[in-house]
Amino acid sequence: MKHLIVASHAHFSQGLLESLELVFGAREGVTVLTAFVDGHDDIAHEAEQALAGIPAEDEVIVCTDVLGGSVNNEFLKRLASRPGLHVVTNMNLPLLLQLSFAEDADLAESIRSIVSSPEVRPVYCNDTFAAADEDDEF
Repeated sequence: MKHLIVASHAHFSQGLLESLELVFGAREGVTVLTAFVDGHDDIAHEAEQALAGIPAEDEVIVCTDVLGGSVNNEFLKRLASRPGLHVVTNMNLPLLLQLSFAEDADLAESIRSIVSSPEVRPVYCNDTFAAADEDDEF
């Protein structure tokens, strides 16, 4: 089974999960980790707890908020010791939407495809709008 851990500083991950559930309903195998709020100050313990209930043979995608941040770094420490652990950072809602429906057959390849797709990258709308405006003839 595939599991998804949505982990961030403060309540960012909770907000993303609520948005995901608004669109698709509650998903099985999804856990949220909100670090450094509500007494969740020991990120090493929180990361361990998030992974503890997941069978070792199951694959886990951990999405974190910031590359190099304490939440991301804590899960990166576990890559070598936990087979089937995939860590993706700089998360956003389009990324979570696609990852929640990723195929389990070759999960690493699915993740690579998703993170390289234009649908999950930030877009500077001013440039997009300006380019579209230039193409319009009045």
